[in-house]
Amino acid sequence: MTEVFYPSVDVANIKDLRFLVTDGKSFFDEEGVHTRETIEYIDPKAPGYLVRSRALSGAYTITKRIITDPGANCVVINTAFEAHKGNAKDYRLFVLFAPHIKNQGASNSGRCAEYDGRGYMIAWREDIAAALTCSAPFLNMSAGFSGASDGWHDLKDNYVMDWMYERAEGGNIALTAELPAGSGEFDIVLGFGKDDVEAVIEANKSLERRYAAIEREFVKCWKKYMGGLAPLGRQSAAGPALYYASAMVLKTHEDKARKGGVIASLSVPWGSAKGDRDAMGYHLVWPRDLVKAALAFMAMGDMSTPLDILSFLRSTQNQDGSWPQNMRLDGTAHWPAVQLDEVALPVILAWRLKGMGSPVDDFYPMVKSAASYIVRNGPVTEQERWEENG
Repeated sequence: MTEVFYPSVDVANIKDLRFLVTDGKSFFDEEGVHTRETIEYIDPKAPGYLVRSRALSGAYTITKRIITDPGANCVVINTAFEAHKGNAKDYRLFVLFAPHIKNQGASNSGRCAEYDGRGYMIAWREDIAAALTCSAPFLNMSAGFSGASDGWHDLKDNYVMDWMYERAEGGNIALTAELPAGSGEFDIVLGFGKDDVEAVIEANKSLERRYAAIEREFVKCWKKYMGGLAPLGRQSAAGPALYYASAMVLKTHEDKARKGGVIASLSVPWGSAKGDRDAMGYHLVWPRDLVKAALAFMAMGDMSTPLDILSFLRSTQNQDGSWPQNMRLDGTAHWPAVQLDEVALPVILAWRLKGMGSPVDDFYPMVKSAASYIVRNGPVTEQERWEENG
């Protein structure tokens, strides 16, 4: 599992979370390197994932069901370890958690803690904290610096976790915990909050509920949304699966707290070659992409989200009637240049919504201000998209 976003869809907080497997004496496996994955939806109308990681050696399979908890700021991973060679108790299973709090790998801190007999691996930077815990007891925990004292290098060294560090502060860190491979099925929870106390409380909220109940609620919420969309799946030669996936991807990119705030993408293009200075990637709102998303929602029969998008645009419009090239969800400009199509497209969105009978008259001042900017500054602004220069 890679990036997890909190408290908004423009703030990623982990690099990855994966399993490591050894037998304590002869081999070291890293999930995603020494395994082959299959991925499918737990339900065709919900973006929860069933991931099976089978060892290339054929020795074992790790099965994960990955969802978020609608009732807590948590990712919940229901996990099962199955041995195909020997007994599960012959293996040693570890979870490696690499935090990149607030889109940044540097200046992270972490520690291992125990509360009421339960182990927690906690990471933080500034006003965001993450807490990783498990329904099964952690056998060992360690907080190290990536590339120097982390669990990956510890296990790679001699197949045994024998570096035990309680804290790692102010750097690029990785936290490692040993799990009882022979325990069968267990739940890993990654909780978030403004500090370590809140993150632990959120994680415990999810642990106190049974995974099956959380998954049922998660699927029910998504099915309610998907059930209100136009039945366009029958128009696809590939059947409804592509339509459902597309609808879920679009809705997933809308922030959960700022309605209508749809970022361009949860990805960072060429991310493996980017440092902290480029970590925002496409975790930003481009007015162009935002309007295109609104038109897609309209095509799907969701007329509520486009109105939220129009409200978001109204709240982030510059005094002169323009919008920045892209911005954070709070409206702060990231790249402050102006591209004229990004001023025109919100006008077109309001016009399209009005033509479909949506109540948009209250947006007239926003539309008039944008149109006035176009008249004053057209036909081009200081920066136009390179493919449209002609």
